[in-house]
Amino acid sequence: MKDLTILIQGPYFEFNEYNSNKNINILKKNFPEAKLLISTWKNQNKFELDIKDKIIYNEDPGAVNDNHVGSSTIGSNILRQVISVKNGLNEIDTKYTLKIRSDCYFDSNKILKLNLEKYKNNEKFKIFNERIVTSSIGSLNQRNSNILYNYSDWFNLGLTSDLKKIWNHTKIDADDINYFTRFSSKKKNIYGKNWDLRYTAEQFIYFKSISRFIENKILHAHDFSKSKLDTAENYLVNNYFMVNPDNIDFVFPKYDPKINHNLEINQTNLRSKELLYLSYNHKDWLNLYNKSKKYFHFLSDLKKNYFLFKFKVKNFFYKYFN
Repeated sequence: MKDLTILIQGPYFEFNEYNSNKNINILKKNFPEAKLLISTWKNQNKFELDIKDKIIYNEDPGAVNDNHVGSSTIGSNILRQVISVKNGLNEIDTKYTLKIRSDCYFDSNKILKLNLEKYKNNEKFKIFNERIVTSSIGSLNQRNSNILYNYSDWFNLGLTSDLKKIWNHTKIDADDINYFTRFSSKKKNIYGKNWDLRYTAEQFIYFKSISRFIENKILHAHDFSKSKLDTAENYLVNNYFMVNPDNIDFVFPKYDPKINHNLEINQTNLRSKELLYLSYNHKDWLNLYNKSKKYFHFLSDLKKNYFLFKFKVKNFFYKYFN
């Protein structure tokens, strides 16, 4: 794909023998025809660039200071991601953009070989001109988790114009901050019980930014009903394409236990039971697209089903007795 820019967003990354410059060199090797643009913060001066590469140094907006305790920071880094991606996209003139974090890379160009054209769209739910590709892991299975529109933001591949529809309209309003401190009774889900922003970072990106197009809107992160689930699933399969990251050689060194053998309990773990079992996989997406009710086979997914059963029980008690 010649008409492609790889947008690398975030600060300079270093972990063991991994770093952003190594990631960039691997991306250049695997996507030789793509342009490269880095969108980072002022004073991030360790990036090594060729003369044809472009870099943007943004003002760091800092974290959104609410009462949410995340995996490693107090508050949310959502604004940091939004500003770096938005400012990067506004400098891109290629038809397609592959957005990726500065601490990740693709070890091949398999993501460009996905065949999305065979999947038709229902125009009623179509927002983008083409589907946006993202990771299945990290995208909460809405039916299992009861959390809607929480899709992975680790990478996006799509039309630059479509990505702008998301990232250029993602914002956090004053009344979104410390929302659940003010409305604690609205917390209905044990998953995300420590959240305090009105929406998750992923919901700000994938729901609030395009909510003007969506009927039957969610009002906050814990808002869930059968009708809103049906709506969310329809928008999912008609606008996004979910792929298992291992199938496209996506590498996330810091949070992959195959690489980082010292992951802390409160850190993201790509292969943790909770994340894997509560996330979609590509077969889940296909089942939704085909409107299949066979979301899993009981015997083949026995461990997963046992985990989900315990999750549902815990969620029931949290919802009604917390």
